Amino acid sequence: MTEAAHVGSIHAFNDETTELFKSMPAPPGSAPEQHIVVDVSGSTAKLSLLVRTTVALLTGGTNVPHVHLPKAGGRTAIIKAYQRVKAIKSEDATVIIVTDGYENCFQGDLGGAQVDFTGGHLIRQCAEGTSALLADYFDQENVKLCIVALGNNAKEMVQTMCSKPNTYGAWVDSTANVKQVAAVVDVLRRVSSKPASSRAPKHGVITVMNKDVQASIAKMTVAEMKELDAATATVTVEDGSIVTAGDLRTAIDKVVDGADGIAGHVPFVRAAILLFLELAAEEEMPAVLITGRTAIIEQPNWGIFKRVVNSCLARMAPRIVTRGPKVGEAGKNVQYKSAVIRCPPKSAQYRSNVPVAAVKGLATDGDYCTPRTEMTMSKAIAQANKKQKISV
Repeated sequence: MTEAAHVGSIHAFNDETTELFKSMPAPPGSAPEQHIVVDVSGSTAKLSLLVRTTVALLTGGTNVPHVHLPKAGGRTAIIKAYQRVKAIKSEDATVIIVTDGYENCFQGDLGGAQVDFTGGHLIRQCAEGTSALLADYFDQENVKLCIVALGNNAKEMVQTMCSKPNTYGAWVDSTANVKQVAAVVDVLRRVSSKPASSRAPKHGVITVMNKDVQASIAKMTVAEMKELDAATATVTVEDGSIVTAGDLRTAIDKVVDGADGIAGHVPFVRAAILLFLELAAEEEMPAVLITGRTAIIEQPNWGIFKRVVNSCLARMAPRIVTRGPKVGEAGKNVQYKSAVIRCPPKSAQYRSNVPVAAVKGLATDGDYCTPRTEMTMSKAIAQANKKQKISV
């Protein structure tokens, strides 16, 4: 990783700009000053993991102890947020914008031209659209700018912005995992480390396919990933959404710890819950997949296990899971690997509210839960998978 910078301020923005952190000016000879502006408009709600991970990467090891982001909502006022930062930043500071889209709030004079971004109509006609106007504006400002663009809606914008000198950009799509985001942001920080200059060359957008990014991904260790997860936990969101393995660990422990009758089996109960969350990632699934007599795993003590896990799943709603309609009178067949599990009528169903990446990340922590390789498949699953030698 590159040297940590001195963070001068952090602002969250949607229609309005909110100061989240501000420090005294960096002393002479210290690390470069950076000002971070983070998009919390309504569309970023679905990208919470990417936003939090990016902020954690930008603030890790700096003078920022903790970041608490407002709940996502509203529109995207990039220009207003920058103008707020412009008033307090030093001349050679870097402004970092984390966003998932376009400016759609500004009305008025922009670099000598009257513009209106609020409805897509431009008073000044520009073939390249709003991104070109934004690029022209920041070019006239002669500010060193880094853009971390998240999701497909921001791709064209960051490509256009990077057509100007002193603008550096990175883009990840909405399906990117934490490791990919970490590598992309690390490379962005490295290539943007030089001072701003009117003669600076133009820079292409850094993506997951960049060779340096791929090298960074390959070198990333399990210890570094755990450090990143811990750092992301210091970036919280007002709505309390669960988007990281650390968030999920805390939430599960609140409902599992202290449950009666599972002494010695807590890691297995955690593992079973994580397996269910993975199964229920895309649609409501019956809890009997892990608690029933024909469940996909063998339970250490079926009666107690069934009671405890069903109780935990019920108490996990609505934050970790959403309760769905019960299985209909005809029952429900669920395909799991090579076997079909028959779920009886009126079985309780839930759908996971947690990103699969967070579930899988926690499920691989052998210190927290029973590893999947040590969970015994039920006889029905084992028989169905015998020829394929498939494990749970």
